[in-house]
Order: sequence, then structure tokens, then C-alpha cells
Amino acid sequence: MKNKKYFLIFLMLIVVGFVIAIRFSNTEDTWICENGSWVKHGNPAEEKPNTPCKINGVEKNGGVVGSDKFEINLPYGWYKLDKPIAGVDMMITNGEEKPNEEATKKINFRTYYAITHVSWDKTIDEYVLVYEKQIKDAIKNIEIVNTQKGEVNGYEARFLDLKLNQMDINFKVFVSIIKGKNGDVWIFSFNTTDQYWNKYEGFVSDLLKTFKLKD
Repeated sequence: MKNKKYFLIFLMLIVVGFVIAIRFSNTEDTWICENGSWVKHGNPAEEKPNTPCKINGVEKNGGVVGSDKFEINLPYGWYKLDKPIAGVDMMITNGEEKPNEEATKKINFRTYYAITHVSWDKTIDEYVLVYEKQIKDAIKNIEIVNTQKGEVNGYEARFLDLKLNQMDINFKVFVSIIKGKNGDVWIFSFNTTDQYWNKYEGFVSDLLKTFKLKD
């Protein structure tokens, strides 16, 4: 039941992703990187970040965010949601992206990525099969374009390319399912639009290289 619960939480990231993006874009209760300085918006629970505000893309010496279990680089101009959905470890959005289509402007959508993890004592391929079945059952118009095997920093991984249409927007979702330590499976979900995917494809690959699990 616990695995199903957290799968549904992750699934919700895709189903209502545009709602989450609105929360990001409104910049409530978080720290925003503006002109090289961290600027307080609302009443964030966290202290001012101690990582550099200005970094170049996802370079090795850039700012790092995470928890006691993982870390990943924080690209310049992106910021972390102070209060993500329950069960989600971290959500980060592109604060500099400007919606340029009427549908994306209407909901103020901006590209974001999310990280979560679940306990899973079976193989990664068995998890992928469950994931694919449940996501197809839950989202009727979703298309699994491609599934590939690979690695993320030495950890076994599966990469999925997904497409779906919501609110007259063609979304592109890249999912990396990573077999971690102690029976954990980590899910990295990068959510953007078809229009922006060519811009982000190489960026996502470089970003995943900075994802590390801690001992």
C-alpha cells in the first residue's frame, strides 16, 4: 500500500503539473535568485540558501541542493519550492522562463523538475512495468514514446520519454527511474512543453550527471 501511495503521489506530479507550476511561478514563500542575490519572497520556512546564487548552467562548481539522502545541482535562475507536495523530496522550476504561448500564459506554466523516491524490493524493470501500466490507466491520452536502459552515476536506470496534452498544452515529460541503495527507487521527472524540449534535452542529460546518492 505504501508503494502504491507514493506512486500515486508521483503520478500526480504529471497529472496536475501545471497547477504545481503555477505555485512555482507565483514565487510564494521561497528564495529567488535575482541579479546575483537571494531575494526573499513571502515567508519561506527555510533560511537563506548558502549556495551561490549565480552559477553557469549545471557546471560542477555550481550551487548544490538536496537532503541527507541525495544532492543535485541548482542551475542559475532556477529555484526550489519551499513546500512541495507531501511525499515529494524536491521540486525546482525555471524562474527565468517566460511563457510564450497563450495556453501556457494562461496558467503561467514554467518548466520544472521533481525528485522523489519509494521503497521497492524487486527489480527496476518490474517497477517500470508497474509504472507504465498505472500511468496509462490514470492518464488516457499519455503516450510512452520511448524507454531505454542506462546508468546515472553508476546506478542502474531506465529513461522514459512521455507526451500528453492538458489544457491545450502539449507537454513533454522525461522520467529517469534510478535503482538506488537499500531497496530505494528514485524518480527524476523533468516537465516541459514540446516547444521547449529541444532547448532542454542536453541540459537534462548534464543535470542528471550531478545527481548523487549519499551514504
